[in-house]
Amino acid sequence: MLVYTREFLLICDHLKQAKTTEKKGYLIVEKAIVEALMNQNAYDTAANKLKIWKALHWIDTDEDRVTRRVHIAGSYITAVKIDLAVYRVLKDLSEL
Repeated sequence: MLVYTREFLLICDHLKQAKTTEKKGYLIVEKAIVEALMNQNAYDTAANKLKIWKALHWIDTDEDRVTRRVHIAGSYITAVKIDLAVYRVLKDLSEL
């Protein structure tokens, strides 16, 4: 569990520094970008990691998917919605 948490925090830190789109308390990221970041640590597949993130409610998803349709700049896209509230709590706990 600890390795998943560390990776989640590192990915979120990277995405925040990269000025990823934030909307209503979520980072909105293309699935391919998240998977590419996850694939840098090969202890598990990106698909399994996303399923774990979903089960832990670290991401907001449509039913039976690891993505959600979101409205950005006048159109709908399918993206991974990372919950920033979860990120902040885990970040605070990791700094104790």
